[in-house]
Amino acid sequence: HGNEKTANVGVTVRVPADALATEEIELVFSVLPSSGGTAYDTVSVRVTVAAVHALEIDTPATDQTGRSGTEVRFPIDLINEGNVRDTVGLSVVSQTASPRWGTSFETEDGMPMTEIDVDPQTTTTVYLVVSIDGEEELENSRVTVRVRNKDDPNGQDRDGDGIPDNQRQGTFLAVLSDRNFSMDLRLENTDTATTGSIILPPSGQQTVGMWVKNTGDGNDDAVFTLGGLEGIATRSMVVDGLPVTDALFVPKGYGIWSNLTESFVLDNETQEPLIETTYEGADNLRYTRSLVDNHMVREFEIYVELTLSVNPGAETGQGGLLEILVTSESNAADRSGLVTISLEVSIVHELAFMEAGERQELDIVYGQPAVTQEISIVNTGNIRSEIRVFASENLRGWSVILDSDNPDCRPENNDLICMVNEGETLYVNVTVRAPYGAEMEDTYKFTVSAEPTETGVLDRQNIEFAAQGTPPEGVFGLSQTMVAQVAGLVLVALFIAALLNRRR
Repeated sequence: HGNEKTANVGVTVRVPADALATEEIELVFSVLPSSGGTAYDTVSVRVTVAAVHALEIDTPATDQTGRSGTEVRFPIDLINEGNVRDTVGLSVVSQTASPRWGTSFETEDGMPMTEIDVDPQTTTTVYLVVSIDGEEELENSRVTVRVRNKDDPNGQDRDGDGIPDNQRQGTFLAVLSDRNFSMDLRLENTDTATTGSIILPPSGQQTVGMWVKNTGDGNDDAVFTLGGLEGIATRSMVVDGLPVTDALFVPKGYGIWSNLTESFVLDNETQEPLIETTYEGADNLRYTRSLVDNHMVREFEIYVELTLSVNPGAETGQGGLLEILVTSESNAADRSGLVTISLEVSIVHELAFMEAGERQELDIVYGQPAVTQEISIVNTGNIRSEIRVFASENLRGWSVILDSDNPDCRPENNDLICMVNEGETLYVNVTVRAPYGAEMEDTYKFTVSAEPTETGVLDRQNIEFAAQGTPPEGVFGLSQTMVAQVAGLVLVALFIAALLNRRR
């Protein structure tokens, strides 16, 4: 720096937006001669991330209904948008019932609590539990809950809503009613199945069908809650092609099921399902609408499609459980509508011959054109794979040629290399040629194999062939060789007979 004894150098350190308060780095600065060499001096600077407190809440079900003497549960999602773990306290600040109805808080596991730790950038669900202590139908209590971040010292009210900035507030309505509110959820193609398992590769995707049914006393709205697989896979749900982002209306009653379309019949004008409150009413409607053959009456359900998409960065061996819970918007305490799906992230290379289990037999007549037979190979794995198809070594002059019309196939020496998508079928032509000039009957046995190039013999599948070679038929059904031999014997006999006649 010339003759100056000091110089100031500014250093700017930018922290990622999602950096946690527990993270820190050490920066080392050195002063060296411009010509290189040993450093004059070195200093270390430790950089830490300042704590940011940011608490939000979400209340997906604010109205709950229950019978006298029962309890209703209101879910409260505690969303920590900050970068540090915070202790969150909950309390009831007011309610309208007099005398007051019993209230408490509990975790998802049913453990009583008044405060809970929430990790940064995560969501934790807790429940406000209200005891229905009234006696008259539709008697109710409106309960106000305060949620406070105990680790956030900011008690100001900058937005002027009357609530300190380190607190949030929710209001809930508990209503006494003898009406039943409940929902049921089951996996497709089963009657009561509530568990399933899926194996998907990184970036893999699969859609699971589910049926949701209103098991309450009347029309109601269903609320879906998804939990699990965060950071491993994304989850989305659709009904009739439209995303489910809010409560879903589920009528109570009986519909008319079409066995041909495997769906409930819609009204031609309104495009709404034909639903009656009783089985008899729906059956009468079925006859009125001339929906007799291939139609039946059954409890109405709504078909929901859940799509799981594994993140590209997911690693083989990762996995977890996804919980899909459907509840009545008026009764979050009833958790009977619960389905769990186990996801394992794994790449599966798997093949299958459609003709597996049976030896393929071919008849070949010498001197005639080669015989060709088509076989089919299905990629039963869960990822697009490169497949090698090949035949066993040619013997005794027999030859086997493999080819395919698939544009994703290419020949490689005597093998066939093809790219086959998950679930796709590869058709391969197996052409067999008999030895040139063959005369004797011969049975040629050989094997056609298919294997993923990624795993080779570990996932190889085989199919056996037997080619029966026969000479062509001649006079009287005899082979040409036999005909020639017989003709030769006849000529010899005629020659001998001629010689005998001359001697006489």
